[in-house]
Amino acid sequence: MGYQILRFEKIKTRQSLEGRCKHATRERQPQNADPALRGENQVDRMTQETLAAFDRRLAELPRIRKDNVRAVEILVAFSPSEAARLSKGEQDRYFADAKAWFTKLFGGPKNLLNTTIHADEHTSRHMTMFVMPIETIKDEQTGQELGEKFNCKHWLGGARRLSLLQTRFHDDIAARYGLERGIQGSKATHQEVDRFYARVHEAFEDASLPNPDPPKHKVFINPNDEIMEAVENRDAQLQPKIEALAAQAREADLLRKQNRVLRRTLAAKDKQIAQLDEEIRGLRKWIQRAQTALIEGGSRLATFRDKVIRGYKTWQEELRAKRQDRDRDRGIERLGG
Repeated sequence: MGYQILRFEKIKTRQSLEGRCKHATRERQPQNADPALRGENQVDRMTQETLAAFDRRLAELPRIRKDNVRAVEILVAFSPSEAARLSKGEQDRYFADAKAWFTKLFGGPKNLLNTTIHADEHTSRHMTMFVMPIETIKDEQTGQELGEKFNCKHWLGGARRLSLLQTRFHDDIAARYGLERGIQGSKATHQEVDRFYARVHEAFEDASLPNPDPPKHKVFINPNDEIMEAVENRDAQLQPKIEALAAQAREADLLRKQNRVLRRTLAAKDKQIAQLDEEIRGLRKWIQRAQTALIEGGSRLATFRDKVIRGYKTWQEELRAKRQDRDRDRGIERLGG
């Protein structure tokens, strides 16, 4: 039984993307392709249209670092021996399912640049995809989208993620077409796909397998496995540092969460203080109005008091005068009597 084949190539510049795209679209004819079979290929976009889509998507990102991986070339294929077992319709469905799977994996159609299916090489048909590794950043608590950024490591960061990606693709797609995943953790070395296919083609003509590259104890290439022995050794050496960094990251994440709680608490207190300030300003206005009313009321009360006193004195004087008039009239009355 044959194997699934997955390969990933990181692209860091627009110029590199343009060159690889021209190779895929056959705007630049490769030596291992037959021009007479070019009409059998399927091309979604030509290079200039692909670059235009790349530029539009690039303009939507707020920040871009110089060392960002800007695109990923994905090769999807199967062992040449499977070309006779799988009908053309099955192969087309395999490529269509793989395209949908990787498109969803890398954030949807907005990050898909181009897809081509090649049938002009003297090997099995294969598909090439170009995607942009743009990750959507979300708030851990609310799930709200906060922005986007390049993050190729999110998908292709290290041997473990590549191995898991191979397994997930096999379980979701390749297994349905009778393809094997390959040896997990294989120490086979990696060769360029074109060179590998050329050696396989030579082997069929010679009716014997070619000798593997030195060292001779290495197993002949298993092209669908991206785990290399050097990467595994390096990961083993870096594991203590990785664990230390992971501990620091967990501590930093805890501090970030505590800071978020403190920020929310401070925001609530700031709101309460603002409300109290507003109430105090209102009370000050009422106190000022009361003081003004008291001053004005006191002035009015004093005026009223003076008016009452003057009226009282006038009334007393009038009363005294009337009493004097009455007493005088009584005296006159007695004299007359």
